[in-house]
Amino acid sequence: MNKKIILTLAVFTLIFTSGCEKKTTPDPQELLRETFENAFSINSAAFSANGSVKIKDIENSNGEIKFTFEGKGENILKFPPKIDYMIGVEFNFQNPEKGDGDGSVKFSIKMLEDLIFAKFELIELAGNPELEAAKPFIQMLSGKWYKFSLKALAGENPEFEAAFTQQQENQQKFIEFYKKLLSENDLLLAKNLRENGGDFVIEVKPNFDLIFSEKFLDDIRNDFFELVEDIDKNAIDPPEFDDEMLAKLPEIRETVKKVWQAGNFEITMKIGKENRMAHTSTVSGNLDLAEIVKLLPEEMQEEEVSGKIIFDFTSESRDFNQPQNITPPKDFIDFDPAMLLGAMSSSFPAPAEFENADLLQEIPLSKIGEFTPPILEEKDPIMENQPVSRPR
Repeated sequence: MNKKIILTLAVFTLIFTSGCEKKTTPDPQELLRETFENAFSINSAAFSANGSVKIKDIENSNGEIKFTFEGKGENILKFPPKIDYMIGVEFNFQNPEKGDGDGSVKFSIKMLEDLIFAKFELIELAGNPELEAAKPFIQMLSGKWYKFSLKALAGENPEFEAAFTQQQENQQKFIEFYKKLLSENDLLLAKNLRENGGDFVIEVKPNFDLIFSEKFLDDIRNDFFELVEDIDKNAIDPPEFDDEMLAKLPEIRETVKKVWQAGNFEITMKIGKENRMAHTSTVSGNLDLAEIVKLLPEEMQEEEVSGKIIFDFTSESRDFNQPQNITPPKDFIDFDPAMLLGAMSSSFPAPAEFENADLLQEIPLSKIGEFTPPILEEKDPIMENQPVSRPR
């Protein structure tokens, strides 16, 4: 009797655990589709990203570019969105013939309704003479917030509001286009799926057989240009895929597959178990140019190509559909294009080299440092309880 009870409990336990496993472990490809579809339900979020690209022994050059991104946004699928973004770039290059170069810059932007605040910061710039000569000119605009009003730039144009509304409608049309593209086509294929705490970790790769198929390319071309024509009646007709190009599609597809494999490319995503949204994405790869060239069609091969390109990219998203507390900067300069142009034309005399110079001709970099930057006037407060515009 006891054996029968134990056997019955074991059977029920097996059935129960099997049922739970089916509920918690989704089909990898279905998980990807759901994740892409859910991305279009995100109205606000915080984002961060970092990446690097290294070059080794390419035409006697070595170096690295690093970039960072921090941002948050509300109404990100609408126009205009409410955003607060910062992008930082750091670079260093070494070349025995062309000289070395090092630099670090940051660009920040805030958008609130029709107001745009932008700031450029030059942190470091050194190296060859061209960089040193450009430094004073770049420093003219560095380290200050500038405010731009879209309505002010448009002036008293009665068509501005109509164009603003039209842009909002166009934004939604493009979102629907991309939503359909991602939900109806498996542009990425799932390779492996595992669990890591509250996330699913999934490895993916591009679906080259779909992306380089004649039908997919033709459908995308027709749908996209139909949308463009709907937005702009004067849009030019889309280019046709000629027979020669279509005949080469299989060769192109196989070449891209080989390059992907040779470059050790990897794409990994962390997707939340509960919200089915991508929390983290990473992309990495390394290209040995000498080996890659061998994989290209003969007519595309070049002699004596060598060196490596190594890159890594990681992005993170969080705080989905939560308030992001985006506020304008406390100190800023109310940018007026007419004021700036007037100051540039009257504040400092141009050296003789520039008096008869064609504006389309290159300005001698050695003379940039002789300019005195224009002094931007302080502006009155925009409205009550708003900060007075002033340079920092």
